[in-house]
Amino acid sequence: MRNQTQEETNMVAPKQEPPVKRVLVVDDEADIRELFSEILTSAGWKVDLASTADEAMILYSLGHYD
Repeated sequence: MRNQTQEETNMVAPKQEPPVKRVLVVDDEADIRELFSEILTSAGWKVDLASTADEAMILYSLGHYD
């Protein structure tokens, strides 16, 4: 068994970030959508916004949400 060099001893595995979670926010009021978007984004979520049920269904069919 060989001894590790100083470089090998100091090597640290890169920290892996957890996958980003996605959420779809649907509300007919723009202020409410933006409020939820700001809160969820600051908590680390990827946020998609829709203002109507039809728009939400299209986004939902195209994306993966958690």
